[in-house]
Amino acid sequence: TLFDEEKFREEYGFEPKKLIDLKALMGDSSDNIPGVPGVGEKTAERILAYRDTYGKFVTVEQLLDVEGIGEGLLEQLRPYVYVEESE
Repeated sequence: TLFDEEKFREEYGFEPKKLIDLKALMGDSSDNIPGVPGVGEKTAERILAYRDTYGKFVTVEQLLDVEGIGEGLLEQLRPYVYVEESE
């Protein structure tokens, strides 16, 4: 089945360009993308939804505001997260 942007949005509920971010977070074994340990599809979707609502993350600790991320998962994610310092 071929997907145009509209069909993709209907099927998945987000813009096609966000698929790259989703796969980077949750991984995809069929494409040999390792993903971030501890992040599955639901957590990845929540991280992206939070970013869409509130903008870029300013601190790593801001991930605690994402539903499903607690202190334990935050510590697991910390080595994989880079937050660019604002000027």
